[in-house]
Amino acid sequence: MRPPVARKLRTPALDSPIGPRVRYRLLWLPLLYTQAEYHCYRTYMHAVRSRLGSVVSRFLQRMSWLR
Repeated sequence: MRPPVARKLRTPALDSPIGPRVRYRLLWLPLLYTQAEYHCYRTYMHAVRSRLGSVVSRFLQRMSWLR
């Protein structure tokens, strides 16, 4: 039996415009976000509470409980 034709599904239209460097940066985005949130956690919480109100702050408190 021949192997399934999975290579043809991977079109260059998806692969070529997104270079490896851009993919690398996209991989690092959530890590950078969590690092920044970890470093200025108090100011982050203050800004979120003042701007978006009690719902988001409640959600963030639950998230901090999960930590």
